[in-house]
Amino acid sequence: MTSPSLTLTVWAGSWLSGHASPDDVIDALHGWAPMHLVSASDPVVAGRTGLPDAGVTDGAAVVLATVRRADPSGAASLRLVLPAPGDVRGLPAGTPFAAAALAAGEGVLVGAPGTTGIGLVPVVEGPDVLRWAVFGVDEIPADDGVPGLGAVEYS
Repeated sequence: MTSPSLTLTVWAGSWLSGHASPDDVIDALHGWAPMHLVSASDPVVAGRTGLPDAGVTDGAAVVLATVRRADPSGAASLRLVLPAPGDVRGLPAGTPFAAAALAAGEGVLVGAPGTTGIGLVPVVEGPDVLRWAVFGVDEIPADDGVPGLGAVEYS
């Protein structure tokens, strides 16, 4: 896979739909770095996701727990965003998540369009460490007709 965000989106989506085990997702994420750290962007996000409000938590399993806590019903959708300067489709405008995802060139939105959700942005901390920054998103933006991966591959 071409990015940690894509790996998380595909594998966690498969896990949430019952087609992969959590171990499969963790193994796929470890292809990017043996150590994964997770940090909340602020105390509100920490409270909503169960992450500590200061510092980081270690483990790819924490990434999965964070995704699951974003919507305990399991109905949350995961959407990959690959913004670039001049092309910020799919990002919630003017948010810290949008700024971080644009700087990283990637991110994952978790939640149904029109509802409160979270955004995850991978940040390389070193040769063996990947940190996932977790941001609150007040309203997950609508899809706006951006073609899916299957449609893009077909075309």
